[in-house]
Amino acid sequence: MKYLKIPFVMFALFLAILTGCEERNELVGPTFNGEGSDAFSKRGANRGSTVPEQPGAVYTMTNDALSNEVVAFQRSPEGRLSLIGRFETRGKGSGGEIDPLGSQGSVTLSHDGRWLFAVNAGSNEISVFEVGPSGAIDLTDNVSSGGVFPVSVTAYKDIVYVLNAGGGKDIAVTREGSTGNITGFR
Repeated sequence: MKYLKIPFVMFALFLAILTGCEERNELVGPTFNGEGSDAFSKRGANRGSTVPEQPGAVYTMTNDALSNEVVAFQRSPEGRLSLIGRFETRGKGSGGEIDPLGSQGSVTLSHDGRWLFAVNAGSNEISVFEVGPSGAIDLTDNVSSGGVFPVSVTAYKDIVYVLNAGGGKDIAVTREGSTGNITGFR
């Protein structure tokens, strides 16, 4: 009888371990939980989902050394992109063939999706855009990045964080929630 208990205990342990392992067949990608930000418009995003199920917008940047631009695309429910437009930042990118910024955060949205922030590494600035209902954006402000060669920007609530790779300090700047304007350095 004693020998039957050991295999039973081992089998029960095996089942406990097996039930703790959950197979996950889901895509890994950005989540839309209202706490973070990314280059996807949150309009139409399913909260907690990894894949948008409704139309929205996607933003990227040219990084042109003479005249930097943000390029906006409309995203269909099936994921197809169509050009909304190109929008000047009134700043300068760093240029280059391969991602010279070496980052994925050169463009980001505020947590509420109303404001888009873009770095201008060549002119050491941050551009602030208001996001319209169609996904088109309107430049509202340009402000110094507080350092040299800003490569990444992210936003959390009413704070915008900037990573300057070429010198100066990494900074956090505050913004006015209703206007999106950057109001001061910390």
